[in-house]
Amino acid sequence: MEHFLQIAVHAFLRMKQVNISPSCLFVHQNVGDITAKAKNMEGRRQLQEKLDEMTLIAAQEECCYLTCFNDIIRFDVKSHIHYFAHLWEGDGPMAPPNPSYSQNVQELKSLILATAKRDAQCTMLKLSDLKLRIKDLWDALLHENFVFSFRNSLEIATYNKLEKMYNTWTWGLSEVFLKVQNKLNIKIGNSELQSVNRTYIDREVQEQYGSILRSMETFFNEDKDSKTLIQWKANTEIRLKDIKHDLIERTIKMAEEQIIVKSNKRKLDKINLDYEKQLLEKSKQTALCYKGKNLGEEELKNIFNGVWQSWLQYVISSSPPVEKPDVVVDMQNILLERFKSQPNLIDIFEESATWHNFTYVFTNHISSRRRFILFKKSLEPFELDIVTKVTDSLKDAVTKYIKEKEQKHENYCLSYFHKILNMIEEKLKSAFEGSKFRFQTEYKVYVSLYLCQLAAKRFVKMSESFQKENDPKTHLESKKEQFFIRFKLSCEGTVRTVTFADFVCKILKTAIRKEVYNKTAIDIASEMRSDCPAFNGNRSKLEHHLLLSLAEEENFENYMDYINQPKDAFQRFIKKRVYNYCFVEKKTMVKDYLNITLDSFERKVLKTIGDVTEEVHGKCSSMSTWSDEFYNQIKHFLIFQRSELIVFDKLEVTDVHVLQEAMTKALKTIVKDLREEFEKADFEEFEKKPHELLFEEFPGCWVKCPLCSAHCTNTISGHGGDHSVQFHRPEGLTGRKWFNTNIFIIDICTSSIQSDCKLVLADGRRCPYRTYREAGPEYKCWSITPDNSEQLYWSWFVSYFRAQLETHYGVTFSGKGAIPHEWEKIKKESVIEELRKQM
Repeated sequence: MEHFLQIAVHAFLRMKQVNISPSCLFVHQNVGDITAKAKNMEGRRQLQEKLDEMTLIAAQEECCYLTCFNDIIRFDVKSHIHYFAHLWEGDGPMAPPNPSYSQNVQELKSLILATAKRDAQCTMLKLSDLKLRIKDLWDALLHENFVFSFRNSLEIATYNKLEKMYNTWTWGLSEVFLKVQNKLNIKIGNSELQSVNRTYIDREVQEQYGSILRSMETFFNEDKDSKTLIQWKANTEIRLKDIKHDLIERTIKMAEEQIIVKSNKRKLDKINLDYEKQLLEKSKQTALCYKGKNLGEEELKNIFNGVWQSWLQYVISSSPPVEKPDVVVDMQNILLERFKSQPNLIDIFEESATWHNFTYVFTNHISSRRRFILFKKSLEPFELDIVTKVTDSLKDAVTKYIKEKEQKHENYCLSYFHKILNMIEEKLKSAFEGSKFRFQTEYKVYVSLYLCQLAAKRFVKMSESFQKENDPKTHLESKKEQFFIRFKLSCEGTVRTVTFADFVCKILKTAIRKEVYNKTAIDIASEMRSDCPAFNGNRSKLEHHLLLSLAEEENFENYMDYINQPKDAFQRFIKKRVYNYCFVEKKTMVKDYLNITLDSFERKVLKTIGDVTEEVHGKCSSMSTWSDEFYNQIKHFLIFQRSELIVFDKLEVTDVHVLQEAMTKALKTIVKDLREEFEKADFEEFEKKPHELLFEEFPGCWVKCPLCSAHCTNTISGHGGDHSVQFHRPEGLTGRKWFNTNIFIIDICTSSIQSDCKLVLADGRRCPYRTYREAGPEYKCWSITPDNSEQLYWSWFVSYFRAQLETHYGVTFSGKGAIPHEWEKIKKESVIEELRKQM
């Protein structure tokens, strides 16, 4: 019965909003033992509580200020609830009627008539009044001002509660996977991991996953709405399982990419290590001339600086010359091979390097090619629209691909061009499906040239950057200070524990800094996911906060960025919120987190130093033993290369406790240096920024409605089934206008598909709105259901920014595209209030 009551409560509430004040009676039929007064009174009390609860939730849904059922209708729990006995006495088929039932019906009839008589002069509707009410209702429905879209408010409230819990569970899972990823990166950085073991990852997250499953079981079993929640339990379990599977796949993919990068770097490291050995040998030979002369630090430094450049020249001269790839030639060869049937391709290579406005270039090309033949000599408007949209989409995809390569500091490879061309071909196949665009072949050639030229410029810079980073001279120069320490030790003839400790801790400083930033990023994201209202829900809630921010700013350009590129708008909003939270609201937050994490690593390293001292005490005669044990312990939480200490392996250790003391003191020094660095820390130093981690927690589909550009709200990217969105928008937001006019379409597409209007497509075809799925591939995959409901938000936006919209699109709000007076009356305060309630 609850489901029907909730619909009834919504109906009564809507009637109240148009000044209809109804009353109602509740009749429970087939109630046994109706003489049990105490039982009946308990039932009445429970019904009153349930009705009040439904009213409160329905009022929140409808943005009204009501607290109980009596606020909607005249209701008396004592006299407006009736219990009817069974219709028959005993069991059928020959059982006689129950006289109590007839008595109950008579009492109810008397009450209804008495109420009608008492209220006849004030509230009872006449037939003429009823006719007017129905007419008002019909007019309101036609003008979209009155909506009977009944919803199960209790179910919605319960599901929202489940969604909040689900987001808590998924973040808990994501957080543990981020920590596992850090562990894997350390293993890979220390060359301890050559392949990724799925079983290892599963085992690392199993404890947290099991805890989440237990929390979910408790929630579904013990929550007060458990009977309603049970219908979503199986689906929630499947979603969590899928999330875990996706996170495992993502972690494996990232680890495998790191292994490839490390493998490539290992080859370079081997070459650089050979250079280091040569340079070290030169250092030892030179140091023999000064051994035992007790020279001071400054004297040794002057001697070292005097011979450093000659050593470098000696080592570099023996290295093979670096072959720089000819990126442009590679590109030309690949394009000539790919489009070998295309005539005169070589003639436009040089010209294509200067292209900036591709749409303009392609339009001119078509015009010049078609001038003297029967075809039209210019692109149709729909073709021009296709060129613009598809080019922008392809450019975004290619730019993203190149950026990923740049961020990994990879070297250029000619296979990148093959990847880009395959990407273009795949996207064009889906973009042109069912299209009447006449110049598909020419467009494919021209856009491939355009995008490959853009890529070539980036690949040249990428190659130069890689060569510079991995140039032997640059590498050796970066280790000049370490070579001086080794030179000084060779001159002294014995190892000073202080010198060795300083050397080790300088290496530790880089490793600690990196891990502190990585862990701090996770901790900041975790706090904001928990404490910031914008981030502690699902993507829908995040979008409400984004819309609220846009309304408060009243910046038209920001609105258009959101409408055209919602994903980028989300990223900018998250970045801005994170920055404000960390550097404005909590000015010392980043510094505090960095220092707390630094304290943790300091304790770990101090413990490692102590454990190593105890382990090698009494059996350590060479530095090699100490270094081996130190590396075996430190490698579990820091990236540390054992090869860095090889130069000290043959030196003796006289007292490991003295070495422990020197290491502790040197560690304190680098910790102090890092604290000073953290005083001015910002997000530039973070390898993975907190706002990037947060954005990854709100995945989903970004495909836009072809009519109003509202983006799909499905939380799974590449999901199966149709795209959908809770609220569509006026079509004019994207510049859509009535055919052969300069007038905006202000209808919402959920209303348009109920009309007899036709959709005029870019290629001139016409398709009834009712059968919009037949309009083409981009329409076919959208589920747009008939619904007259709308948000105040977009009605206010259209009214408030009407002048800017008209200027931006060159279209007017006039005639049948005139802005309704009701929209002009909407205040920003009402819009913000609606958003806050929806959140």
